[in-house]
Parts: sequence; C-alpha cells; structure tokens
Amino acid sequence: TVSKVADRLAEHELYAAKYYERRDKHLAAMRRYEYLVNSFPESTQLPQALLSMAKAAEKTHHLETVQQAVDTLETDYADAKEIKEARTVLARAEAFAEANPDVLPEGEGDQEENDPTEMRKYKGAKPQQGGAPAGGGMGGGMGGQTPGTSGMPY
Repeated sequence: TVSKVADRLAEHELYAAKYYERRDKHLAAMRRYEYLVNSFPESTQLPQALLSMAKAAEKTHHLETVQQAVDTLETDYADAKEIKEARTVLARAEAFAEANPDVLPEGEGDQEENDPTEMRKYKGAKPQQGGAPAGGGMGGGMGGQTPGTSGMPY
C-alpha cells in the first residue's frame, strides 16, 4: 500500500540521516530529519526522527529547530517515549544558548551554505551540458533530474 511505501522511504531518510551523524555532519543530518518530517508526516518513524532532529539541531546550535521538534512531539505524539529525552535535549540547548549568546547556529553566516544559487557538489561528478553529473544522472529512476532540483535537502 501507499502508506507502507512512504514508511519505507521514511526509513531510508532515517538511515541516511544517521549516516551523516556517524560522520559528525550534524547539519546535514538535521536537514535529512527535517525532510523526513515534512515529506512523510504519516510515517511511524516520526517520533524517532523528531528526537534525532532535536539532537542534531542541538549539536549545530539551532535552538529554534530543537524547540520546534520538541513542540511537535508534545503536540502530535503526547504518548511517545521520545518526549522525555527530547525535553532534556531542549533544556541543554537552551542552557547553552543562554551561556553562549554570541554562538551562531552552524551554517549561518556561511555564504556557500546559504546561497540558494549554489548547486550542491557531488563527489566525483563532472558537470555535463545541462548540468547533470557524469555517469547518467542520479539513478534510481529520477528521470535524469539535475542535482539540486529533487527537493531533497542535500
């Protein structure tokens, strides 16, 4: 069914986000969790994704994202086991922000990170005419879509 397919796609996003976390790429992980939450709102993976998003946001000093994740957990998943830990993450993030008011969230003030005209770079990909990477595009049935146009957060 459609809901099972969406849940499998959400599982893939969760896996991808955890991959970034294992490599200390917490901003990329946070964005993958955000994509999962926004793209698969009916997924059974959401409580775990929201907690993980809060943790990644804490590590990148995105206090507002931590707050939003915790608020969503409390509002939409009041019985979720992840709420207690999410509240602890929020308390730590708030304490850090209060003690370090001059620390910017990771990615803010970084021109390349925030420049919407900057196309994401793919390791080993060489631009061809039309902007598609060498090797036949993104694969996976994406229809030859140009990198950066899939709506994915990477």
